[in-house]
Amino acid sequence: TVGATTDTAIGTIEDNDNAPVVTIADASITEGGNLSFAVTLSNPSATDITVTLGFTNGTTTNGDYTTTPVTVTFLAGATTATAT
Repeated sequence: TVGATTDTAIGTIEDNDNAPVVTIADASITEGGNLSFAVTLSNPSATDITVTLGFTNGTTTNGDYTTTPVTVTFLAGATTATAT
């Protein structure tokens, strides 16, 4: 019989995935309703990604609406979500 030879090697997988970019679409609604924003991720992730959106007063005062931060979760593989 021929003697068995065992070789070992180390492999390195470099993470070359670009970090995703979050884009929030403009939205409008009649006063008194809940405003929903379409939120997109530039490329899907293998794991869930949670993003917290904060709001800043623009052309009105905070008394006209609430600026409570909203959490949006992109499920693994998804590139779209909605923030309400």
